This record gives sequence, C-alpha cells and structure tokens, in this order.
Amino acid sequence: QFPRRLVADAEHVYATLNLNAPVTQLDAVTGKTLQTYECTKGTEEIILSDGLLLTVTGPPRTEQEKVLRGMYAKEARAPGNAITLKWSDWERTIVAVRAESGEEAWRLSATVLPNTLAADGSSVYFCDGNSIVAVEKQTGRRRWTSDPVATCKEIPTGFAPTLVVVGGTVVYAGGDKYQQHMKCVIDSMTGMR
Repeated sequence: QFPRRLVADAEHVYATLNLNAPVTQLDAVTGKTLQTYECTKGTEEIILSDGLLLTVTGPPRTEQEKVLRGMYAKEARAPGNAITLKWSDWERTIVAVRAESGEEAWRLSATVLPNTLAADGSSVYFCDGNSIVAVEKQTGRRRWTSDPVATCKEIPTGFAPTLVVVGGTVVYAGGDKYQQHMKCVIDSMTGMR
C-alpha cells in the first residue's frame, strides 16, 4: 500500500511522513508543511477527490506489530507455509477530510480490503471482503452493497485485490484465481521434496 500514501493536485502534495503518521499537506513548489490532518493518524491509503481527502486508517501500531510478528514467525516462514492474513483481520476506518479546511467530514469503520478504495463524483467504493460497498461521498452513508464477489479468503504476500471505477462502472479483481494458482504452485513445490 506504500504507493497509495502519496497524492497531489496542482498546488499541494498530500503524504504520510512516516509509517504511522497522519496525512500532511505540503506546498507543491516549496515542500513547506501547510497543515497536518491529525484525525488521519495511521493512514495506509489516500485518495483526493473533488477537494475531499479519503483515507484508510489502520489500527494502532501495537496491534499492527502483533499481526506482523505472527506473520513473520519462524513457523510461518517454514517451507511450504505461505504467509497470509485473513480478510476478517482487516478492520479499518475510512476518514474523509475536507482538504482545504482540515475539517473531518465523516468516518466509517468497516472491513476495507487493501487497494480497494476508489471514488467518483458521487460515491466512495471499497470491498469489505464479501461484497462491494458504495457510500455517499459527502456523508459516508451507505448507498448500496453488491451481491457477494469472489475474493481470496486470505491475503497472500505480494498480492492485493484491485477495485477501480470508471464512467460509473465498478471493476473488481479479488484474487480468487490467484489463490487457486498459488495453491497449485505450493502443492507442486511440496510434491518435489
């Protein structure tokens, strides 16, 4: 998700200045810090849409470190063991902030799969691990939830789902075929021993 921690418009750059930092607004020409949006602490992804900063924030650092320690434990790295996270462990908060004033517009706690936050003129979209969810961009109120979509049940390392919206059409690739492919690769590697 590191590539999703930096966005810009004609006058400003918005970025997290360290791993668990809130989003900071910088002058695009001078690099001078203009404001820091404290309500976005722990931001993992940023989108700028029509003057609204949409951020996905994660749990406090101590909770993240527990999960990471489990992922990278010796047992998890043993041959034939893929390092994965369950989607159900991916509780996040979407925080919407008016970029100019720094005022928090709304927040929504939900399971938000990595790299699935997207927006258009009227809505914000994300995958919650089961379905695609659309909320009103200005209020965060739920507009609709899709029928269930195919997704990996676990997040393999080196992979993230993808959601884009173009011309009112939402396109989602959840990795169910990727997961089947990786299982075949791991099974074939295990059989080679």
